[in-house]
Amino acid sequence: MKLAVIGTGKIAHQVVSYLVAWGYEFAAVVSTPRSFDAAQELAQLMRSAAYSSFKDALAGAEFDTVYITTPNNTHFSLAQAALEADKNVIVEKPMTSNFAEAQKLADFARAKNLFLYEATTTLYQPNYQAIREALPQLGAIRLVSSEYSQYSSRYDAFCAGQNPRAFTLGASGGSLMDIGLYAVTWIVGLFGKPQRVRRAATIQRGIDTSGITTLDYGDFQAVALDAKDCDGPNRSVIEGEKGYLVQHTAPGVCGRATLLLRGKAEEEIDLNPANHYQAEFEAFARAIDTGNRKHCARQLEISLAVSQVLTDARYDTGVCFPVDKA
Repeated sequence: MKLAVIGTGKIAHQVVSYLVAWGYEFAAVVSTPRSFDAAQELAQLMRSAAYSSFKDALAGAEFDTVYITTPNNTHFSLAQAALEADKNVIVEKPMTSNFAEAQKLADFARAKNLFLYEATTTLYQPNYQAIREALPQLGAIRLVSSEYSQYSSRYDAFCAGQNPRAFTLGASGGSLMDIGLYAVTWIVGLFGKPQRVRRAATIQRGIDTSGITTLDYGDFQAVALDAKDCDGPNRSVIEGEKGYLVQHTAPGVCGRATLLLRGKAEEEIDLNPANHYQAEFEAFARAIDTGNRKHCARQLEISLAVSQVLTDARYDTGVCFPVDKA
């Protein structure tokens, strides 16, 4: 897997610094002309070349996979351009602004026999896989909850009347599309697409700053809580007829978990590497390098199900992005 990175923001710098340390190979970093200085700085870290357009990167560098780290509302167009150029795509969450876009990308990637991955750390953590394997021990599932609440560093500016991208409709922002996605993914990745989705949210200036999404699975109910306007305990719980399981961290990290079965001693689950980005990129590289498209197909189905839930939940609260009306 040889990477070109699109974007020069905080997430690009953070993840790329890890990938460089882990020995991943880079060919290019792509920015807009306005942020080309930042691209050159990042390119030095990556020991690669900087380009001010994707077209120039395609002409000047050799790579097989594009890693997209730009704002939410740009994910679809950039991923589509990469797929049209016959490049595999890893796109930061959310994959797209809505389900219609996600479905189009998935269909296009499948038709071209290319890899399309959403970089949602939750799905790749060893602790998360261990939880999946532990589910049968809990018996019939009755209640599930997952919470990710974190006071945003941009919320004060938003309250002061400014328009940080994380809280704007034009950038496909809001609490659900940012950290709420992790809570929804934690649930959908384990239990699949729900029968019905409802959401109640705190709406400020037309966008959600916190909310509660209910996922109806028929035999049990699940709830995903998210907030960028307050802090919370950040944990996930699965309650079954034979016991319950608690994960003690935010659903994006999937840290230590405890399995408590009736009449048995507590069992601790703590298998993750120190860095929660490591497992997902190892999975991406392994699949792309070996041509394991079945793995990609399974993960893509989860991303599509999550995208559908996010879209249905947003619409239930009246939060619509400009692209939704296109």
